[in-house]
Amino acid sequence: VFQENPKTGDRRISGTAASLAGLELALERDDAVGVGLSIERLLLGYALVLGFGGVPLIYMGDELAMLNDYDFVKEEGHQADNRWVHRPRMDWAKAARRLKKGTLEQRVFTALKRLIQARKSTPQLCAATPVWVEGQDNPHLFAYTRPHPTGPLVAVYNFSEEPQGFSGGLLLRRGITNPFERIESRAIALEDRLWLPPYARMWFTHAG
Repeated sequence: VFQENPKTGDRRISGTAASLAGLELALERDDAVGVGLSIERLLLGYALVLGFGGVPLIYMGDELAMLNDYDFVKEEGHQADNRWVHRPRMDWAKAARRLKKGTLEQRVFTALKRLIQARKSTPQLCAATPVWVEGQDNPHLFAYTRPHPTGPLVAVYNFSEEPQGFSGGLLLRRGITNPFERIESRAIALEDRLWLPPYARMWFTHAG
């Protein structure tokens, strides 16, 4: 915890995105399933940051899933400020592993790069485009529409580690009858019920 106000309970938190997403704990436990879920949580967060609006910020090392650096307490002048836990020195060995297929660093780097490329190629994510939050009967899902002259984008995010479904009617109501998912760049069959895997994030537009 950082900068806690004991009177109001207001407080902030320190930590790298990967550690806060559970990756550090999963690696300590040698939990392959936990590692996979923590990576999906991390990418879910970035898909929301890249797709909702505003200026996305990627902290140095997040593209490599760098973990908390607890050695900050050994640095003169840093001991009293725990924000240094998420300000590690750049690990160039980890950076090199982003190019080695199958490594954790390559999985995160490649997926984040794909997200950025999808954002760049999706005109509905222009900063001038408004965001309409969509009501959902499923509390695990968050959805919104971004209208655009070329056609709307409907984004749906699963904040659960279980698969979650939503009505295909959400896409139909926005005029998406032939959905195309922008992040993975693939056509999706429109059904009465569409399913998102754990922590999945999907940006739908009309194909063509």
